Amino acid sequence: MSDQPETAGMGTVENEPKEWTFDMVWEDFVAQLVAAREEVKEREEELDKNSSLMTRIDLTDLNDARTKVNRLEGACEALDIIRTTVLGVESKIQRTEETTA
Repeated sequence: MSDQPETAGMGTVENEPKEWTFDMVWEDFVAQLVAAREEVKEREEELDKNSSLMTRIDLTDLNDARTKVNRLEGACEALDIIRTTVLGVESKIQRTEETTA
């Protein structure tokens, strides 16, 4: 056995961590938010479907999912404030009026 690493003489490839841009961070948080909203929707649909069959309903998972959505929405709001105030660029948040029927 040799004291040299197995890759000796093959050249070295440095695995430098990729630097995140602000837009990459934004897209990551938005993707997490979209996934979290889908999870809430699925849990609500499951609850609606099964609620007539159950006498006791555990809302822990649904509440945890809603909490995650609220936190991610807050994070996106904070990132947008930084984007508009510090970077001086246009907001990426598209506000829409929700109507309840």
